Amino acid sequence: MITVICVSRDSAYLSQVQEVLEQEGDIRVKPVASGGEALASHLISPSDAIVADMTPEDMDGITLLRIVRETRSTPFIILADAGTADREDDAITAG
Repeated sequence: MITVICVSRDSAYLSQVQEVLEQEGDIRVKPVASGGEALASHLISPSDAIVADMTPEDMDGITLLRIVRETRSTPFIILADAGTADREDDAITAG
């Protein structure tokens, strides 16, 4: 079973992502609304991947990525929109 933590403030988006990914049968999605919640979940029970938007409630996706990279090399996808696209270099530098 593949576990993926998905981080977004948008609960409708999280529901859609969970529905689509879990249709495959071998993926389990842990939807969370904040970077802190994602980090706590990942430290207690490491996921196989993390997908985060750039603006969770308490920490942005790049900060979460930096913290995760301090201890693990978990695959990490940051979702950006037009308002956050200028931070691409920060994301690449963070890992």
